[in-house]
Amino acid sequence: MNKLKITGVLLCLMIFPITVSATFIDNNTNLSAEWTRMQARTGSFDSMDAITYNPAGTAKMEDGFYLSLQNQVLPKAYSHEYNGVKYEADNTTAFVPGFFAMNKKGKWSQFAGVNVIGGGGSLEYPDSIYTKMGAGAVNITPEMESIYTSVYMGLIAGGAFSVNEKLSVSLTGRLVYGLNSLEIEDGDVLELEKTAVGFAPIIGINYQINEKLNIGFRHEFKTSLEFEVDEMKGSMAPKMQALTGIKKGNKTRKDFPALSALGASYMINKKLKLAADFTYCWNEEVNWDEDPKGDNAWELGLGAEYEIKDGLKISTGYSYVDAGLDIDDYSTAIGKKPYHLFGGGFMISPMKDMKLNFGASRLFYDEKKDSMGIKYEKELWILGAGIEYRFD
Repeated sequence: MNKLKITGVLLCLMIFPITVSATFIDNNTNLSAEWTRMQARTGSFDSMDAITYNPAGTAKMEDGFYLSLQNQVLPKAYSHEYNGVKYEADNTTAFVPGFFAMNKKGKWSQFAGVNVIGGGGSLEYPDSIYTKMGAGAVNITPEMESIYTSVYMGLIAGGAFSVNEKLSVSLTGRLVYGLNSLEIEDGDVLELEKTAVGFAPIIGINYQINEKLNIGFRHEFKTSLEFEVDEMKGSMAPKMQALTGIKKGNKTRKDFPALSALGASYMINKKLKLAADFTYCWNEEVNWDEDPKGDNAWELGLGAEYEIKDGLKISTGYSYVDAGLDIDDYSTAIGKKPYHLFGGGFMISPMKDMKLNFGASRLFYDEKKDSMGIKYEKELWILGAGIEYRFD
């Protein structure tokens, strides 16, 4: 591998925002504990995660004031192998939170909340191929620890209205805060941090064809984000600035892509529900100054839920994702390979108006090599737990 390619790999890591655990390039679809046990949520309005998956459906929920608190834990093992040597990051992301509140009365619902809508974690490489490959270019050693972090937080507020017994609509505003950072040796060698803030609306439609069949739709508009370098320091910072021109205060455009989701749920009988989702991410429509945008991405989700008895439901689901980006065209620290996901879990109601959700999902990736001969392997679990309570 020539020195130019080696330097290029390292510089990509320094310059480009890195998304650690997103379903697509940036956007997440694992937005609730309910999703971790049933991977098709857009056509449902039986729990508080309708605020994110089917906001128009919240106008069909039972009257009351609702609170929901949840968290996802992501055990993961990412590795890359080069010239017969494997480099691994196996740290667990323990805190991917979500909090929502909603008031539903009559034909109206009003809601607000905050959750992780993109990324959501970090990768820690105690001995990374990237430091080894870049040693000659920027004077770093193979033993140096590298930590890559990426997260997009979404703060939402909005409401929904029942037009009639079948149709309801919604309008939500979402403020997005993005953070991307890279640290080498706890920042002593390099600390690079970029942040951005943007706003965009979300619209929703819910149509209940009959008591058995419901259809939900939402469209999240593109969020314009301009990332600014808030921090660039460390012993390697001057050389990196000379090589790349990056310095504190530099700004680059990297929008959060628009996303459309259509889902349906169907009650086979009073106990068994089937559901299906199709989600489409509009990567080609964004403005990214540096990164390749990739093709539009998509996800197919399927789910089934069965009520064993009052207050106890079990569920399972499946999804397939094509993130729309070749592994050679993005950060070689992560890679965006297609994957299959299987999940399951249960909901239990230990007391009136309280729901507890627990789920676990496992993502299955194929091994893949890029054009530089680096082999990538990924193992990822998504574990979810949440509590929801309705006050009369």
